[in-house]
Amino acid sequence: MESIPVTLTFLEPYRVVEWYANEDRRSAERYLRGQSFARWHRKKNDKKGRPYITGTLLRSAAIRAAEELLSLSGGVWDGQHCCKGQFLSGGVKPEYMRKRPTYIWAEKEGACSAPDYCPFCIFLGDRDQAEKKAESQNGYPDKSYHIRFGNLSLPDPPPLLDLKEVAVERTLNRVDFQTAKAHDYFKVWEISHEDLGVYTGQIVIHYTGPWQEKVKSLLEGSLRFVDRLCGALCKIEMAPKPARPLPKSLSVDMTEHAKIIVTAFDDAKKAEKVRGLADAMRSMGSKGPTILDKLPAGHDDRDHHTWDVTIVDKTPLRTYLKGVLRADDAASWPALCKALGNALYDVSQG
Repeated sequence: MESIPVTLTFLEPYRVVEWYANEDRRSAERYLRGQSFARWHRKKNDKKGRPYITGTLLRSAAIRAAEELLSLSGGVWDGQHCCKGQFLSGGVKPEYMRKRPTYIWAEKEGACSAPDYCPFCIFLGDRDQAEKKAESQNGYPDKSYHIRFGNLSLPDPPPLLDLKEVAVERTLNRVDFQTAKAHDYFKVWEISHEDLGVYTGQIVIHYTGPWQEKVKSLLEGSLRFVDRLCGALCKIEMAPKPARPLPKSLSVDMTEHAKIIVTAFDDAKKAEKVRGLADAMRSMGSKGPTILDKLPAGHDDRDHHTWDVTIVDKTPLRTYLKGVLRADDAASWPALCKALGNALYDVSQG
């Protein structure tokens, strides 16, 4: 089993439907027409709640992206040919399920047969054991899925929110594609990506067969190819491993280091230069310790580069930073850069 943390970031306002009346979810139009959007969950008698994105919606977007990628490569992924897939419904599909056109790359070729399933078959989940009911009341056991897409939620969930305070109501037309005219309409909510625009979750891969690495590669490539979800532009990233937490005592040390660094700058435009350095330090946290060896050296037409100013005992700033930021400790690097950047900014304000 391998767990892949994912982060979804919206680049524009996205759409949400209310999701609290259980008895209406399979019949009310406002639910059925908004299944491709995020959901606002709250208790029926409570006015406040939070948004979330279902793993099923993320899975559908990833499958569609995988189909498009395979269609562009002639059905070949990482050197392995993939069939066009087969969607198994296990019976008559319910009427509320939407049908969509799919990409194809092999007109006459059928789906794979056991035991030679291709990576795309595994990705679709047609060949896993999820159709077998678990004895528990929780539905299917996670391990019965080859790939299990978890729900996405807000990181560090805020207190319960009032939907009307964070969203605006929109009216959307449903177009009749035969006449190109509005058939009818329905109402949804729209949330600003600047306020609640980042969601996190996990995808768990239980498949351990011969195509394990290719399935993982196809999954990651498909997620990166997804550019729209919940009616808005977005990007999906595989989140890095969390950085090692910074000891509280080190924050005090960073303040002292910041005071030493500030003394190296002239009084003229000192605050401006220090704030620029603070921004640079915070940005360096995502680059890794090797960035210290790539900083510009020498001087320009007017002055030495910032990284060559001397701190104490004629030590260049770049050399001083290697000791302060523990350049040999990659796990602590992001937290250290952020702490020093914040300390520099605070000192520049004082």
